[in-house]
Amino acid sequence: MKERTSRTKPIGLLAPVLVGVLFVFGCAGDAGQASSAADPPLIDSEPIALGELQYTLNCASCHGESGRGDGPVAEALTTPPSNLRMLRADNGGVFPTEAVVSFIDGREEIRAHGTRQMPVWGNIWGEVGGQPVPEEEVQRRISELVEYLRSIQE
Repeated sequence: MKERTSRTKPIGLLAPVLVGVLFVFGCAGDAGQASSAADPPLIDSEPIALGELQYTLNCASCHGESGRGDGPVAEALTTPPSNLRMLRADNGGVFPTEAVVSFIDGREEIRAHGTRQMPVWGNIWGEVGGQPVPEEEVQRRISELVEYLRSIQE
């Protein structure tokens, strides 16, 4: 009978790389934290692709993978998440860019929206490890997310 030898995969070597990738994408520590302004630029800097990544990491748990408000956390919320694919249709065929930016940023209270269960991404992305992140970085992330949302409109 032939003896089987166990082959180990170099998973231990991949762990530091995975941790580094998660940190660059804002996943280290609290979900949704901003990456440091000192992080190297990402190879794929297309705004929609980066916005989709941010959406997947920060928004899909409530709004769902497709953006229809059917994420796994949606049922636990007192206010159902919006169907983000209908933003243009719900606004007379015009994508409401300024309103979406303001709502994602969240640092300015919008009374018409009532209570806010959604995280205030402007604050979350505005600090890493107790250190402020430049406002340009925060606005870039918001802009990328908005461009992704614009791209998924029905």
